[in-house]
Amino acid sequence: MARPRSFDPDHVLSAAERQFRTSGYNGTDVDDISAATGLGRGSLYAAFDGKHGVLLAANAILTWSTELLRPGGDRAASCRPAHRR
Repeated sequence: MARPRSFDPDHVLSAAERQFRTSGYNGTDVDDISAATGLGRGSLYAAFDGKHGVLLAANAILTWSTELLRPGGDRAASCRPAHRR
């Protein structure tokens, strides 16, 4: 049985998003994300399936947040995007 997650996905995705914005996708590797988030490589792969998965999850959060702030956006939305497939 896998042990429960002991990190805040929002914090991890926010730090990863900053790293991608600073270095770009191609300029960022898993070690950069690991250093920015404080998670080990194994934890990143287990939670997000690697660099591309982190980017997709961070983008989903950004898109969801932007939709809520958009005039006429669904402010009653209670469902956040999943951090994992």
